[in-house]
Amino acid sequence: MDLAQNPPYKWYKVVFEGIDVFTKNQRKELEKDLLFSFTDENLKSFHIARDFIVCHANLVRYPGYSVVNMDININSINTANQFGSLERGSFLLLKLVNGENVRLMCNHTDKGKVDPIDGTTTYTTQFVIDRNAENKLEKYEVDKLRLIWSTGFDEFDILNMDFFMNQIRSLN
Repeated sequence: MDLAQNPPYKWYKVVFEGIDVFTKNQRKELEKDLLFSFTDENLKSFHIARDFIVCHANLVRYPGYSVVNMDININSINTANQFGSLERGSFLLLKLVNGENVRLMCNHTDKGKVDPIDGTTTYTTQFVIDRNAENKLEKYEVDKLRLIWSTGFDEFDILNMDFFMNQIRSLN
């Protein structure tokens, strides 16, 4: 078997499967994994021990749809002017390796939680994955991600390109 053409899948552990206490609906949630990290070239001398931005994510399946939970940790407590917030109704754009784009809608506003002791701000939000988007994400790796903030947008290269493929397969 050619591993370059058919790489082995990473199977993600289910961390919760049962009835969601709030929605009273079935929920299946996978473990989190690194999706992307980033440090601007101008900041690399200041951020030696850890990247400036680190994002861990996981998929959760509800009846009829899935979501991607994202925890975006920024190595700064002064993020309000540069990033602002992640707004409900804004989009996450995913660029697939086949050239297509997939658009996911944010369903949770977050203004970021500052931890002055650690010197970080963490944004925790969710993006809805409809059936059409899920079908594409299951077939193709994701190359880049565009995150739309209230102040503009940032693009990041995806380190874990088969994250969505493997998470969706683990949910199924």
